[in-house]
Amino acid sequence: GDRKYDEGVAFLMSAMEDAKAYAAETPPDARHMKNVLYWYICLTLTIKRPQTSADLQELQVALKKLGYVDEFSLLLGTISPKTQLRLTLQNIVKRYPTAVQEWKDLIARFDEVMMDERPISLEKAEDDLAAWLDDLHIDQGEEGEHQLRRVSCNALSPCFLPPLVKRRVVSTRVPSVSVV
Repeated sequence: GDRKYDEGVAFLMSAMEDAKAYAAETPPDARHMKNVLYWYICLTLTIKRPQTSADLQELQVALKKLGYVDEFSLLLGTISPKTQLRLTLQNIVKRYPTAVQEWKDLIARFDEVMMDERPISLEKAEDDLAAWLDDLHIDQGEEGEHQLRRVSCNALSPCFLPPLVKRRVVSTRVPSVSVV
C-alpha cells in the first residue's frame, strides 16, 4: 500500500514537472502542446488542489497559453477535436469555482486528514521515483542489444500489464538503450 501510493505520487509529480517544462520550452505550434497543457492543468489540480484558489489563479498562465495555442491552431485552419481530455479540462475549468464553494467544508475535512497522513512533497516524490528507477536493470542481450527487465513485480511493473500493452511498453529487445 504505502510504497505503491508513494510511487504513484512520484509518477504524477514527475509527469506534472515534465509537462510544465515542455510547455515552457516548446513553441505554441508544437504538435502535442495542447495535450501537454491539458495534462499539466489536470495534474496540477490533482496534486496541488489544496493550494489552488477557486478562481484557478495559479493556473492562469497555462490557461492563457492554451488559449493562444487554440488561436494559433485556428489561424492555421485547424479546429481542435473534442477529445475526452479536452472536454474533461473544459468541464473542470467551467465547474471548479462552483464546486469548490459547494464542497469546501467536506474537502477541508479530507484535506486535514490526508495532509496529516501523507503530505506530498516534490523532494520525496523525486526520491521515490529515483528509488523505483534504481529497481530497473538493463542487461546485455544478444548481439550487443540491451534487455530491460524488472527486478520485482508490483502493480506498476510490466508483469501486470495486459499482453498487448506489455508488447508495446516492454520489448525484450530494446536497441541502443543508453543510461545517463
